[in-house]
Amino acid sequence: MTKGFSPSSLDCFRSGLGAKLINGLITFFFTFVFYLNPASLAVAEELTKDQKREAALTAILEATPEQKLSHRMAKVYHKVVQELPRAQQTREQNRSWIKKALASVIGETPVSKEEQNELRRLKAEAEDAYKEAITSFEQEGNEATSVSGSGGKKLSAATQKLIKTRHQDALA
Repeated sequence: MTKGFSPSSLDCFRSGLGAKLINGLITFFFTFVFYLNPASLAVAEELTKDQKREAALTAILEATPEQKLSHRMAKVYHKVVQELPRAQQTREQNRSWIKKALASVIGETPVSKEEQNELRRLKAEAEDAYKEAITSFEQEGNEATSVSGSGGKKLSAATQKLIKTRHQDALA
């Protein structure tokens, strides 16, 4: 039998240009159905809504440098005091006696790599917020000495010196 198009057979779709066209068409529709379908787009949109909501909440909680520092320190506190002990306890309960014995011999750390990375990230964020808060506090101290008194009078040199001294004590 000769090769070519035969209405009674689909052999022409197994090789050649026809096969490539059919493979491309199937791949296109597969991608559309499974990757670009409305359900996956809705899930992605919901995730972005949650991220937007969380970003808006963070913006409210971190309006000033002092609030930013306070919020980030609260995150560190929550992670260290609440989440890490709970995760350690869960890991300990789920470990078999062989793994416990092996961990006692090897000297396993109680904090996982992911938790260490999360703590490093929180530490960096808290340090950045601290630097920003200290810079803001120093600027406020400089502005406080140049501001007029309550009656619109210029502050005396002794009052300005007292403000600077107390400000320096607060920074120390």
